[in-house]
Amino acid sequence: MRAGPLLLLFALGCGAAQPPPDDREDGVESEPCPDSAEGLGCAERDGDGDGIPDSRDACPLQPEDMDRFEDSDGCPDPDNDGDRI
Repeated sequence: MRAGPLLLLFALGCGAAQPPPDDREDGVESEPCPDSAEGLGCAERDGDGDGIPDSRDACPLQPEDMDRFEDSDGCPDPDNDGDRI
């Protein structure tokens, strides 16, 4: 059985890609943008912990109260129904 040419074709098409870059030569592949959340695969910052990323949060230091009134703006809302809750 002659597998040489077939094996070469497979290696060229499926597995002979360049290894990921290791700019620091520390054995850990370099990230595309190491100083960004996207480059590190991290979630966006949510300073008040309300589940709305600061980039979309109108009140990043005050958590949204999730009362079904403008819950996507990131700001706590007034007591709309007067129940003091």
